[in-house]
Amino acid sequence: MPIGGTDGARDEYSAYLHLVVNWLEVDVTARFIDRAEVERHVRALPFYRWCYETIIADWQSLAALYEEQGLLPLRPAGDMSPADQELAALEVEAMT
Repeated sequence: MPIGGTDGARDEYSAYLHLVVNWLEVDVTARFIDRAEVERHVRALPFYRWCYETIIADWQSLAALYEEQGLLPLRPAGDMSPADQELAALEVEAMT
């Protein structure tokens, strides 16, 4: 996994995080725009190139992993427990 530059994220933690974030980004965007167009777009971006290529190449494997870990299916924040909402807020706060 590359770190830095146009292919990777700033560090290993951020790279792993972007494998999830970028997967979700493509999944949700493809619900509104043709998936092939979404893939063309993210492949042309000048950042996280390795992350995007990896999520496209390993789409099904990552989907299975995310489902196994409880990240999928997506659910509205209102469906989250108060503890899950607090954890999500702490994660966002830690990233800023």
